Amino acid sequence: MPASRSGKVAAVLFFILIAQFLFLALFTFENPFGAIVYFIIMTPFTGLLGLIFGILGSVKEKGKRRIFPILTLIISFIFIALELSFILGG
Repeated sequence: MPASRSGKVAAVLFFILIAQFLFLALFTFENPFGAIVYFIIMTPFTGLLGLIFGILGSVKEKGKRRIFPILTLIISFIFIALELSFILGG
């Protein structure tokens, strides 16, 4: 578990992003367009916070404690890339 405050926030955001992905995957089977709208609405907040705290946590943490901030950073980057793909039609 991370020691710094930004590392702990990054770990919490990691679990929020995973929960958001699972909700999106389950919601896609019920209403695909609603899932896209939900993703476009929620991702700017969670993705941006994930990027910020992922960067801060990876800078402040050392060794194995760095895994949650780096995973948060990667998932946030993927979410923002998907959101831009949805918005810009790519």
